[in-house]
Amino acid sequence: MSFRGGFAGNFDDPNHTKHIEDTLKRVRLVLAYADAELRYTWFYNVHPDYADKEVLGKRDDELQPNAVGRLLTELKQQVLRTGQPIRQTVHVPLSDGMHVYDMIIDTLRNDVGKAIGVVSAAVDVTAFVTEDRTLRETEALIKSLFDSAPLGLGVWDREARFLRLNQSLADINGLPIEAHIGKHPSEILPEIKDIHNVEHFMRSVMESGVPAMNVEIYGSTPADPERERVWREHFYPIRLEDEVIGMGAIVEDITELKQVQESLRQTHAHLERQVAERTAQLRRLNEQLQTTLLEQERTAQELAEVRRRLAQSREAERLRLAHELHDTALQDLTALTYDLTHLNLTYPDAELSETVHQFRQKITHINQTLRRIVGDLRPPILADFGLKAAIQAYNERLHMQYPNLHITLSAPDDLPWLHETNAITLYRIQQQALRNVLQHAEATTVSIHLESNDSSLQLAIQDNGKGFSLPHRWIEFARKGHLGIVSMSERASEVGGTLEIDSHPGKGTTVRVTVPVQAMNED
Repeated sequence: MSFRGGFAGNFDDPNHTKHIEDTLKRVRLVLAYADAELRYTWFYNVHPDYADKEVLGKRDDELQPNAVGRLLTELKQQVLRTGQPIRQTVHVPLSDGMHVYDMIIDTLRNDVGKAIGVVSAAVDVTAFVTEDRTLRETEALIKSLFDSAPLGLGVWDREARFLRLNQSLADINGLPIEAHIGKHPSEILPEIKDIHNVEHFMRSVMESGVPAMNVEIYGSTPADPERERVWREHFYPIRLEDEVIGMGAIVEDITELKQVQESLRQTHAHLERQVAERTAQLRRLNEQLQTTLLEQERTAQELAEVRRRLAQSREAERLRLAHELHDTALQDLTALTYDLTHLNLTYPDAELSETVHQFRQKITHINQTLRRIVGDLRPPILADFGLKAAIQAYNERLHMQYPNLHITLSAPDDLPWLHETNAITLYRIQQQALRNVLQHAEATTVSIHLESNDSSLQLAIQDNGKGFSLPHRWIEFARKGHLGIVSMSERASEVGGTLEIDSHPGKGTTVRVTVPVQAMNED
């Protein structure tokens, strides 16, 4: 008798056999008869593992020499021994994986009721078991998430009655879970503001099927009846296919968050007020500062004007003194020379002549000194021939007095024509610089450079003397009684210019004066 995944046994009617086989295939049923020795006499199983296996005449522990074969054999032995049927779930390892069968084993009897073997029927429930396990795992996961969520979670039916809630929501409300089930929110939370409107809103969410997010609800609960709290809730409809069967909600207590936000708002408002006040103070201070700066600028301009006028007055006084010396003292000395000459001619006497001669020499020396002083007070060549010629003449006269000091001048012929007062200022700075060289530098050469452009004129006096260490401020020179450099700086400032000095011990000194051409030419 052969077996290929269909019926095996003595069936005379082929049509009857085909009908049974089709039925068993539809229900995926495994059906078998075994004799008193538990050897198969009839067997049906559609699984491919049994397509070519010889089953008839063999026992389960022979077909499957493993724990499953031994279990099936023991179960069938128990049925034969007790005469009581057994229902058992059996896990059978097959080539395509572990299969689960729901099996019933009962006694097979003859016409007189004698036990002659066992009959067994099994249904392959592997797919159902897998789906059931997946479903139970999903339910367990959802339940775990639902129960352990830190936010409040609730589920309501179509009538807005509690179906389910987690412990977090129960703690928020201050009531046990069972006190909620089957009740409306208004029944257990009457202190929630506009609770009936909240229920109406919940029903409208279910009617529309549209979720409502970030809904803020205010009130108190039995958990904290003396304090008003704020909750942020998200409502969403629960659907079964296309039908809304209820509603779920996520509840978050945001009371502390609202308090922090309010505190931040108040702090922000306070800071804004402080910023506004400080801004107003700074604006007032800035206005005062601007006023002070304008006053200082006006004072500086007035001071500059005073310096300029003092310089003009000083030069005017020098001019007046030069004229006074020239028109009085020099003239008187000249007249005295003529008188002495006339006296010598009138009274020819050797002793008197010698005395007159000595007087005339002294008068000549005084005359030369006064003429040099007059020249320094107001060099006439400056007004007639300009700054370059005046500096050149002064350098030649100085070289005659100090022949060991070699002085050179380089200057273009097209220097701008300067106002007399301003030209005298540069001339005086050059005089003072050369006096400093003679008094302090121990130099042998001095180079003087004059150059100009469209905006400024620069005078530079450079010597090869012993140099010195520059102070941080010129006042330090003034405090030590060295007023020459301070005087040059003041003179440069009077005409809107700048004074720079570059000097190092043993490396000589360079005095550089830069003045604006416009300032130099203005009246």
